[in-house]
Amino acid sequence: MQELNQLFFGLYSLILAGLFFGTLHIQATSSHTHIRQYWLLSVGLRALAFAIWSIVPFIGMPFLTLAAACFLGSAAFLAILFRSWNQKVDHMTIYVSLAVVLIAAMIFEYFRQQENSFVLRMSTVSITGLLISAWELIELRKKMKIEPAYLIKAIFIVTIAQVLMTIFTAVVTYLYTPANIAYVAQNQSRSLFVMWITLSMHLIVYMFIGSYLYQKLVMNENRISREKEMIEKLLTERNAMINSLMFANRAASTGALSASLAHELSQPLAATMINGKLLQKIVDKNEWNTAEVSKLIDNVIIENRRASNIVLSLKNIFKQSKIDLEKIDLLHALEALRPILFPQLKEKVVRLVAHIDYSPVVKMNLAEFHQVIVNIANNSVEAMEAAGVTDKQITLKTRKKEDQVEIIISDNGPGIPAELHDSLFELMKTTKETGTGLGLWLSRHIIEQRHGGKIKFSPSAATGAVIMIELPVVV
Repeated sequence: MQELNQLFFGLYSLILAGLFFGTLHIQATSSHTHIRQYWLLSVGLRALAFAIWSIVPFIGMPFLTLAAACFLGSAAFLAILFRSWNQKVDHMTIYVSLAVVLIAAMIFEYFRQQENSFVLRMSTVSITGLLISAWELIELRKKMKIEPAYLIKAIFIVTIAQVLMTIFTAVVTYLYTPANIAYVAQNQSRSLFVMWITLSMHLIVYMFIGSYLYQKLVMNENRISREKEMIEKLLTERNAMINSLMFANRAASTGALSASLAHELSQPLAATMINGKLLQKIVDKNEWNTAEVSKLIDNVIIENRRASNIVLSLKNIFKQSKIDLEKIDLLHALEALRPILFPQLKEKVVRLVAHIDYSPVVKMNLAEFHQVIVNIANNSVEAMEAAGVTDKQITLKTRKKEDQVEIIISDNGPGIPAELHDSLFELMKTTKETGTGLGLWLSRHIIEQRHGGKIKFSPSAATGAVIMIELPVVV
């Protein structure tokens, strides 16, 4: 009978060890929040307790105290697990639980050193276990009110049956009053049968909890999958919205350029018309002069190319396409702004002073980079006009800053109000009565999100506004 008893303990230990290592694998490969360390500790300690009981005849009776401590510790961590389902577990709860287990283990060891103390040892474990089981039932009852799942109800019912069987085992053990556990193993088969039934209840509770946690894992993974799909959808919509806002901002920022660009286009078109009439006059009078005709034709081609470049620059601003970064010399990128920016500056009587001291190769999308500069320039022009500045000036500088190039754009306008310093680049923030609040927000998005750079302003500027753009240099 004793050998069969040890075999049952060993079998229970192997089952719980399998549950422990299976849960450990899930814990390592999943973000499942319902699998907590309390569960792993409870299963591991219970498996260790059964393993020690199964080999006590071979390793000695002193290990009974360790087995009892592991058994009660596993019950305490199971109660803490149930509590964690309802609320956050504080450190004091854990410390008090471990203190109770330690005191019970010390009392158990004291009785173990006495003769004929089997009943006292069993009573120590049973009473402590019943107190912990009562705590488990209280926490499970709270959980059932929040989540009336059938597995929670099953755990609750089996825990009650476990408590009843524990009480019955303690009563039977007390009535038989055997001298030691060997007596029970050899002569009291009914008592052992009751004990196996009780321990089986413990095992069933663990199996139900494992099923509940696995069910939560599947639900959690499904939720994560749905949330991931939703996030991807929202990101797609966000990018589409940003692209639309960028397009709208390009339209708004170029509205001020339309008149001046039309004026600028009238010059090459007028020159082309004059050259065409001169050619027509030569043809009509048949007064051919090869050098003169060649020069007129060259003038027509030059003026036509000039008009084409102006139109192309305006088209690039309105072009809406996927981001495509190219390696471009910074000086070339700034020079390409001339037909876009100069007409407006000329019309508004704004001087542009440039100090290009550093011109490395930078990866950029030329149209989007131009949009940022145009946004900043438009803000400067409008601010200076509103403030009534007579000698309007925008200064453009470049300088080396470690492995980056810094582009500094400043003006001699009224500057930026102090109350907007912290929110200047936020969406819908503007200092203009008719502003949309998109320009600087989109500029930051373009520079920081699409080009890997930084954009900021200098709050310590004595006069005017100073915007600084940092872009990584291509090595």
